[in-house]
Amino acid sequence: MIGIYWIIDIVLVFGDLLLTIMIVRNYYSIGFTRIGRLLLVASLMFLLEGLVMLVTYYKWAIMGYDETVALPSLAITASSLVGMAILYYVSKL
Repeated sequence: MIGIYWIIDIVLVFGDLLLTIMIVRNYYSIGFTRIGRLLLVASLMFLLEGLVMLVTYYKWAIMGYDETVALPSLAITASSLVGMAILYYVSKL
């Protein structure tokens, strides 16, 4: 059974991925400029990072790791989500 901390972790990663997809959408329209390409590539890298986090957390949860692994990863995921929220706000400007 997957613990509550892992479920929260995975839900936060989904939020992180959603924000990253919206950032990619915002930068896609300026992707033909030099800075636009750089921003688009950076946001695509964040999208890849989110997908890797999702797969890794699910694997760790299935393997039975407890809160000694889940809580630090929860802190990392929460800080990533805050960072993505800030980047989304900036991408809307």
